[in-house]
Amino acid sequence: MRNTKAHGGLFPTLRLDKPRVRVIASYLFVIIVALFLAHLDNQADFLVFRHAASMDLAGKDPYPVLGSASVYSGSSFVYPYLISWLFVPFAALPVWLAEEFFVVVSIVAYLLGLRMLGIKSNTLVISLLLSSVSIISFQMGTLNPLLFLAIAATWKFRDNPTASGIFVAIAVSAKLFLLPLGLFLVLTRRFRAFITASGFVGAILGLGFLFGPLSAFGYFRLLMQLARHEGSQGYSLAALLSRLSIGSKPAMALAVASSAAIFFLAMTIIEPRRKQEGIFLASVVSSLIITPIMWASYLPLLIPPMATQERRRNWLIFLGPASWVLVTPDRLGAIGDAVAFVIVAASSLLNWRQFRIEDKSAEVALSTDLFETIPPSRTTKTRRRASYTLAIGYLAVAADSLTHEIGLVPTAFVQIAIVLICLLALAPTQNSPKRPLSTSSQ
Repeated sequence: MRNTKAHGGLFPTLRLDKPRVRVIASYLFVIIVALFLAHLDNQADFLVFRHAASMDLAGKDPYPVLGSASVYSGSSFVYPYLISWLFVPFAALPVWLAEEFFVVVSIVAYLLGLRMLGIKSNTLVISLLLSSVSIISFQMGTLNPLLFLAIAATWKFRDNPTASGIFVAIAVSAKLFLLPLGLFLVLTRRFRAFITASGFVGAILGLGFLFGPLSAFGYFRLLMQLARHEGSQGYSLAALLSRLSIGSKPAMALAVASSAAIFFLAMTIIEPRRKQEGIFLASVVSSLIITPIMWASYLPLLIPPMATQERRRNWLIFLGPASWVLVTPDRLGAIGDAVAFVIVAASSLLNWRQFRIEDKSAEVALSTDLFETIPPSRTTKTRRRASYTLAIGYLAVAADSLTHEIGLVPTAFVQIAIVLICLLALAPTQNSPKRPLSTSSQ
């Protein structure tokens, strides 16, 4: 008989070491806290999806009447037709159980996405998942956690044409403003993936228009009506421009032009050795600029492309604390907001401390002569100056717009931050040797 004692019993693979215990404890902590906070709201978006699925099963039209106020009431289904069928399993469950299950699915989607991106630091996971913008996603029952997973998987499986194409198709079909993700596939010469994505998007939308209650033109009218009424709300660039007494149509046109301009500027400063990462970041940022409607729960979609930035991914530690300054979830109260902010800020500080320790260790480990690199070329210096000039110029223009109305501060802050993150993250760095990324567990 085999001596199992020496191997830790019959199930040696189940033996838990300290790092694994910390990971499990961190994940359980996040899941429990997120579930508790999600209970404080009514899962409004999820209930819309579930109701649409119930209407599908009953053979009824899940869409609101075109031209009526119900289109922008916040309680009507406005997504592509086939998306509603994804929620049919939830329609078969009691409401309370369906809500609980979807929150768990959303949390797991975030956790899987972070693992795919190589983010293994427990403190950073806590800081990101308990950021106010993530909590709002859980409370509202939005699709954003699933979009987060699709974007992360697009990067993870970028060299698999079928997988990356399918994940891009899922993201774009659910939220059409993510269409710039297709540019990532084209500009990185992943043409097979782009063809796959185009085929799936065409099939999902086409079948919905063919068998669903709305034609392509009818669905376009629905989106335009929604954008006109909700476009002045939220954190989108179109909302900011609309509040500056610009009409809804000119505001959307300027948002599209701005998205294209920022994408072009990003392309001019991307370093060749970071081309893929840069295009990925620019594609997601362009999506968030072009969308006519953007809520706080959209902001976690910045995490996947930021996590791919070799020397700037540790900027993510600032997202959690900053989110609680920008917006707070519903019904937590002042004490709840304060406690949540302290937890997130403490997690971020612990991660920053670990990052600094690893950073110093890496510098000591590398020999001194490795740092005797060739000074940056004139082209590199010019590109760096240009990127900083563009960032400062955009900041100045945006700050000038704030003088018109103080209520624009949150929206302007989000738009400024998105563009600055993009340009500064892509700005050329010194020609120093690469070092390992900060992804270790706490």
